[in-house]
Parts: sequence; C-alpha cells; structure tokens
Amino acid sequence: MPAGTPLIEEERLSILTLREAGLSVRAISAAVKRSVGVCQKVIKDGKASRKSNHRCGKLKLTERDYRCIVRGACGGSVGAKAIKNKLQLDCCVRTIQRVLSDVDWFAYKKRPAAPLIQPHHQKAR
Repeated sequence: MPAGTPLIEEERLSILTLREAGLSVRAISAAVKRSVGVCQKVIKDGKASRKSNHRCGKLKLTERDYRCIVRGACGGSVGAKAIKNKLQLDCCVRTIQRVLSDVDWFAYKKRPAAPLIQPHHQKAR
C-alpha cells in the first residue's frame, strides 16, 4: 500500500492545537482531512516536526560485484553457486540469480540438475 503525502509542519501544528482545544482524534482527522492513524502518531509524538525514519540499508553488492558476476556468467555455463564460490561473495545464491536476471542483454537460464537420470538408472529403480 503506497504511503500518502508527508505531513507539512502546518498540519502537525494544527493537529496539536486542535487536540489541546479538546477535540477527539476523529474530529481532528476530519478537520485536517488526514487519517486517524496519522493524527494519533502526531499526538503520540507530541512534536510539531519530525524527520522521517527511513531505513537505508547497506547494499549487498557493490557495482564492482555486479560487473564481476555478469563477467563470470558470460564466460561459460557456470551456475550461480559456482560464481558465488569463485568470487567469494557474502550474499546468497538467490541474489546472484536476481542480478543475472536483471541484465537485459544476458539470457540467464536455470541450469538443469546434473547428472541427468540415464535409462539404465531408470531400469534399476
């Protein structure tokens, strides 16, 4: 569900002043034309302005890692696990598969499990 537009400082101040005037949270949300949850968060924090708390996680791979993964996959029929072991990456195999599938000019296909079952193996079952 997408986030709405962020509150401006005037809206935060109006929510706090309406609360001090004794209005309920629903009446405040109707007056400000924002959701009840937004009004509750502003009232709970008690601050007129608050910086957003966006988490900026560290990327799993650098640009250099991206290039090395693509270069390693173009060299021959090598699986994602072999690329991970060869480059000694800390990410998971699925991340490498995702990188290879995002490259538009490279047709990455999942390799079949090897060795395939031969006819004499099927008879032995």
